[in-house]
Amino acid sequence: MGQRFAPSYANIYMSEWEREALAKCTHKPLIYLRFLDDIFGIWTHDIEHFQTFIKTLNGHHPTIKVKHTIDRTQINFLDTTVFFQPSTTSHTRLHTKVYFKTTDTHALLHKNSYHPKHTFRGIIKSQIIRFHRICSQQSDFNKATSLLFKALRNRAYSKRFLRQIKNSTLASLAPTRSHTPPAPAQVSVTTPNKKVVQGLVPNPNPYPKQVLHPNPNPYPKQGLHPDPTPHPNPNLYPRPGLHPNPNPLPNPNLLPNPNPNPLPNPLPYPNPNPLPYPNPNPLPYPNPNPLPNPNPNPLPNPNPLPYPFPNPNPHPPPLGPDPTKLQGNNSSTHIIPFISTFSHTITQLHRTIKHNFTHLQTQHPAFHNSKPISAFRRNKNLQDILVHSKYTDHRPQPYTEHSTHYRNRKFITNTYSNTSYPTMGRLTLQTTNTVYIITCTNCNKHYVGETKNSIHSRLKQHIYNINKNRLRTTLGQHFQEHGTNKLIITGVEANERWTTGQRKRAEKMWILKLDTRAPRGLNEKENF
Repeated sequence: MGQRFAPSYANIYMSEWEREALAKCTHKPLIYLRFLDDIFGIWTHDIEHFQTFIKTLNGHHPTIKVKHTIDRTQINFLDTTVFFQPSTTSHTRLHTKVYFKTTDTHALLHKNSYHPKHTFRGIIKSQIIRFHRICSQQSDFNKATSLLFKALRNRAYSKRFLRQIKNSTLASLAPTRSHTPPAPAQVSVTTPNKKVVQGLVPNPNPYPKQVLHPNPNPYPKQGLHPDPTPHPNPNLYPRPGLHPNPNPLPNPNLLPNPNPNPLPNPLPYPNPNPLPYPNPNPLPYPNPNPLPNPNPNPLPNPNPLPYPFPNPNPHPPPLGPDPTKLQGNNSSTHIIPFISTFSHTITQLHRTIKHNFTHLQTQHPAFHNSKPISAFRRNKNLQDILVHSKYTDHRPQPYTEHSTHYRNRKFITNTYSNTSYPTMGRLTLQTTNTVYIITCTNCNKHYVGETKNSIHSRLKQHIYNINKNRLRTTLGQHFQEHGTNKLIITGVEANERWTTGQRKRAEKMWILKLDTRAPRGLNEKENF
């Protein structure tokens, strides 16, 4: 849609359009949903009112017209087909399935394309997830998946590869939704007449407990309030914060100890019925009737915490700052990305780095909480090379100081010797290691020279020497009479690999070809 803000701008404009247009309508749809310029609705009135509704929308703005499709059984909206299907004789349910356009060729990424392996898995997994979210029936999901896999088989995807991705994706999506609800349980009831009646009843406990425990309150209170239903005899359970056993023995203190070598009791009184889990929130009030301690010499408590779990670290922590909290060794995992342009050779390098990173962690503790990950940049394709989002002018910027003295000419003609030769390439003021020619526009005489520097630098030297009368040469005397405004310069040949001798030989060749020696030109005779 052009610029990045175009969808948001179109959405804002259509929102204002529909607000004003719907206000004019006397009959409106039961459901009206819009995504940018696509509208979905449910119409509960007759067809005449619908035609009036469409005319009202089309007459609101002269350039916005609505094209409508109406159907009593199904309708296509974006990539979804919404349709009715009778569930019973008196009820009809609304279902959805994936909609493919007739022009859709499923031309996804080819398997032999030069991409990382996880790219192919991600593309197929995303399509399966999309089908799973849209299709409300298992048969429609299977049909859409089969159609996609049939097209991918022609793009070098193997059946095993597609089947593995489908099974793993559906296994991860299984807890979220099931296409077929579980059937209700069947029960048999015997009547007084000894007749067996079978029927379907719902499961009274659709979510069975995964962990069985005798505690009637598996979720202890997180607040500071006491139990609203205390036991009538709290002395039997003096341990604060623990709920009593729903089925206590008559006198637990008279029973023999089945364990002749019990573990040390962390509490100063025996626990007649230990529960299989601790109470992390003991009540804040003391016990009014504590029992005496039957063990006058208890062992020291190895776990000073309020719950009877063994202390995983019995030694006291060392003094000083925690080394895991120091800078550079945080407890959270530190990600170290390795970014490179994708290739098979670079992929092997990334694997070697990850494999040897474990040895680095053993030798350097600073990397204990670090984790390396691989990130790949895609290679440039033909579109990246040929198409550019921004126009870049690669032409060199001309020098404004002496740009009026430079001319690009295809041929150099000496009217005094009746010779003409083409220039070798398109040169500029920035061209270096070149042979150039200076021409007087007043009398059309030429001077051939050479320079290792740029033509612009050599042009400034000539103009400076002419203005200051520094050199008594034929070239200087000529333009002192005619003026430097009659001077133009042109590059005739250049080569970056020229040596000084090769460049001087090229200069002499052009002097001889154009015959620019005095008096037919401005070059000195004694140089030959």
